[in-house]
Amino acid sequence: MSTLLTYVVMGLSFNSSIQLSNPETVGLNAIQFAYPVNVESDKTELQIIFVNFDVESQNNMKMSDAELISYVKTTFLGTGKQGENIKERQILGNTSKGEILKTKIPIASNIEIHFINLPDSTKIAIAFKSVNTIDADVLEGITSEITGSLKMK
Repeated sequence: MSTLLTYVVMGLSFNSSIQLSNPETVGLNAIQFAYPVNVESDKTELQIIFVNFDVESQNNMKMSDAELISYVKTTFLGTGKQGENIKERQILGNTSKGEILKTKIPIASNIEIHFINLPDSTKIAIAFKSVNTIDADVLEGITSEITGSLKMK
């Protein structure tokens, strides 16, 4: 049985059986965890990106949820593509319909992105970007483990 590690980000906590990097700021109100740890960024196999849209930033940006998702995709995931499929997951006790898409730039990758609403009206995008070398079943296990364990801190 593997040991679960607990991570805290943006007022949320989650568990993972794989060790992730320390949280790294990747933009205004955006934090990234990476796997494996201690490798150069071009050797990263999985990025988990959290983007926080508090009420003030939502008011300033004046974007719909769809526009905020598009912003996250272009700014933090390097793609403007539309979702190719939908993946439903239970996140914080609610069903989230996340977008699934593939990108080839800068390297062939799979992306899954979810958008969640918190009780204080904050919205958080959670994106998983993985290179195609990760086994699909392993990736599904990691993603399910993290999204299923998310809790308000």
